[in-house]
Amino acid sequence: MMKKVLVLSIILFFAGQTAWAQCAQIDSLLRVLALVQDNTQRINALNQVARLYLGEQEGRALFYAQQALQFAQAARYEKGVADALANIAQVHNHEKLNYQQAALEFDKALKIYQKLNLPNELAQTYEEIGEMYYNRFYAERANYQKALDNYLQAAKIRLANDQKKQLVDDYDIIGELYSHLGNDKMAMDYFSQAVDMRSKYQMGVANDSRLLAKAKRAYQMEMRSQRLNNYLLAAGILILILGGAILIIVLFFIRRRSNTLFKQKAAIEEQNKQLIAQKELIEEQKEIIEIEQRLTNSFNFMPKSVFEEIKEKGYAAPRQYDKVSILFADLEHFTNISKNFDTQQLLEELNTCFNQFDEIIAKHQLIKLKTLGDSYMCAGGLPAPNDTNPIDMVLAALEMVAFIKEKHAQKAQQGEPYWHLRVGINTGYVLAGVIGKNKIAYDVWGESVSLAKKMEDRSNSDQVTVSVNTYQYIKDFFSFAPRVEMYVKPDQYIEEYVVTGILPELSENNEGRTPNQAFKEKMHDLAIS
Repeated sequence: MMKKVLVLSIILFFAGQTAWAQCAQIDSLLRVLALVQDNTQRINALNQVARLYLGEQEGRALFYAQQALQFAQAARYEKGVADALANIAQVHNHEKLNYQQAALEFDKALKIYQKLNLPNELAQTYEEIGEMYYNRFYAERANYQKALDNYLQAAKIRLANDQKKQLVDDYDIIGELYSHLGNDKMAMDYFSQAVDMRSKYQMGVANDSRLLAKAKRAYQMEMRSQRLNNYLLAAGILILILGGAILIIVLFFIRRRSNTLFKQKAAIEEQNKQLIAQKELIEEQKEIIEIEQRLTNSFNFMPKSVFEEIKEKGYAAPRQYDKVSILFADLEHFTNISKNFDTQQLLEELNTCFNQFDEIIAKHQLIKLKTLGDSYMCAGGLPAPNDTNPIDMVLAALEMVAFIKEKHAQKAQQGEPYWHLRVGINTGYVLAGVIGKNKIAYDVWGESVSLAKKMEDRSNSDQVTVSVNTYQYIKDFFSFAPRVEMYVKPDQYIEEYVVTGILPELSENNEGRTPNQAFKEKMHDLAIS
């Protein structure tokens, strides 16, 4: 009994840790799983591990969620079944882009939570379904109405259970959805409730104040537009009445002035048309300015062509690419070595490294996708496809490793520790598009991305490890360490290669570091072939 209490305490402790300790939390939960004898505890731990992997390593998340589902079904543990179904639905949503399957799994989870009368889990599931319909940028347009219906259900449950923090977050999103649907009055009402709650319960400052001000401006602009239309209509009617009266009087008394009156009437109608045209032009210009400002402030690492497409159409269509190279770079032992730096020094060192990486990939016509803590991700061959992106990517990777090695040597001379760099590269098919709600970013998906991350995980200190897919494109330009096979999934292995440098005959002074003229000519021939 004491052993079960101790194990349960360990699980609860790790479940409450913050996001920055996610990797340590997962490792600890996995160790705990080896000790747990109780089925309920094991199922809960498996679902926690699956939830932690969501958004980072969807394949592992699916693996642990399916294990939890099997154990829960065998044990007739209904809450564990519902938690596993919700996690599987999230994988279908994020990784597989299979919204129909995700909706089916979510619906099964909802029915179980309703049966068990679990309001918190029920509200969270409604919120996750709403988020799925809100964020469908890459496969189809977002379904704002379905997203709104689910968030309203979640808010109703949060309100009934006095869950203020979650309720105010739901009100923010409901306000945004009403704004997308063109109902500025309801958007203003929900943003106003969110602002009042944050003030009343001292929840701090949030984005809803700005959104409330924006909704009020939109609503006031709509009201002013309606009033202006009413004024114009009344003025038009009055003008027509006056014009008719004048016309009757003139025709009755002086028929000779009829031509003059007709000209006056025509001039008045032309003035009305000009007023309406000017009003429409002003509204259109305001909308264009607002869209450009929102795009400029919100988009991260956005290729110019994608940025222009969203400005022109209001969205960017997802695109498929057959030959894209993905690079993951990780600062090895970052957490332990960072303890030797104060906060300001740590930020300066990270900034130095990532700024240098930015310059290197820009030089090789690559694009930066994201940074996450001590990790760096970039891609080549999109949005404009090309045939040289695998070679460009490896050249950039060698320069990145050389830069970190130089920094490491400088710090060693000063008696200070410094990071090493691991790099993994894969080339293949990806789907690219934009994601996000308030902060939109350009990203890529597919098995090619997962394999690039596996290459980085398999890489050693100051090494560039590439998959066999990339090797086929670069083997005539670089030298390699002996081949290794890595396990990917049951009965499937894939070859990996470690790049040691440029082929001597294609490098300056045969040193294998800097491309010579023969290298450049060979690349040029490949680019135009």
